[in-house]
Amino acid sequence: MKFLQASLIIFISCVVLPVVNAETQDNILVIKKNDEYSVAILKNKTMQNKTEQHLTIAVKPYGVWKLNLDFPSKMILQGCFSAKTKPHEQLIKDAVKKHEKQGISWQAVVRNVLTEPQRCEAVVKIAVCTDVICIPKQSTLSWSLTSH
Repeated sequence: MKFLQASLIIFISCVVLPVVNAETQDNILVIKKNDEYSVAILKNKTMQNKTEQHLTIAVKPYGVWKLNLDFPSKMILQGCFSAKTKPHEQLIKDAVKKHEKQGISWQAVVRNVLTEPQRCEAVVKIAVCTDVICIPKQSTLSWSLTSH
């Protein structure tokens, strides 16, 4: 699929999706879903301690939707006092998994060096497509990182 052409872009949507409870998966920090895709922040099982989190930021399309791998997708960590992942912005080329139907995944390590809990955010910018249309999307997920 070629990079988004202006004729295919019907509208640009900034999405703030509802948070969904995931009672069965204790490694999920936060997940947001809609009819087109989901974005999840997952704690990797190899977490070292409460103040450091090894994370996977995963995007998965649903149904007829697929991810446009030619779109300049990215994941941006914000608000974390000390994000070990450099740069704080990861592009599609930095993703550990890239597949238009199976999804995109990035990995990051965040550490709180403050004495109080720190609020973290991951902003994910992608484009979801059908055979007819591609729509740029943005989702923001927030979670708390405990203090040492």
